[in-house]
Amino acid sequence: RISIIQNIKEEFQDSELIVRSSALNEDTETQSLAGNYQSVLNVKPDRVDEAIEEVIASYYKNTVEIDNENQILVQPQLQSVSHSGVIFTRDIETGSPYYIINYDISDKTDTITSGNSCENIRTFIYYKYSTETPPETWMHNLISVSKEIEKLTNHDSLDIEFAIVNNKVYILQIRPIA
Repeated sequence: RISIIQNIKEEFQDSELIVRSSALNEDTETQSLAGNYQSVLNVKPDRVDEAIEEVIASYYKNTVEIDNENQILVQPQLQSVSHSGVIFTRDIETGSPYYIINYDISDKTDTITSGNSCENIRTFIYYKYSTETPPETWMHNLISVSKEIEKLTNHDSLDIEFAIVNNKVYILQIRPIA
């Protein structure tokens, strides 16, 4: 473990990182525990070990039984984010064929997924079989990427976390809609 942390510190010495949970019980076909465990943003590489410990501690705080196969994700944190949020590839209430994009127009990447309310949150709904182009380039790109993910996973009912930088789509996490 120490060598992995040292490699992270060396590889990302000039970057800010995000340290995220990846627990086995977090995202299953029957339940979503999105936001149940800690994610630590704006982590300097020399503090990555402390952030990892915070995430591990959240596993113990929020779970009765700990699985030793749980993992921790350490990723470079995106900069200059214009939009971020979640796209559902089906209506979560009815299962109807709509792409529903809940997004934040600030530079934060965790407001939607953390459940915090904010005046910068918007929703865009797009019929899956529509032939019209979405009103913004980033929305078109996100829907195209979501369609590709649906094909790759052979699953049309997904909850996809994303961020947009210069109209480019970054996928942060994918889970089935429970």
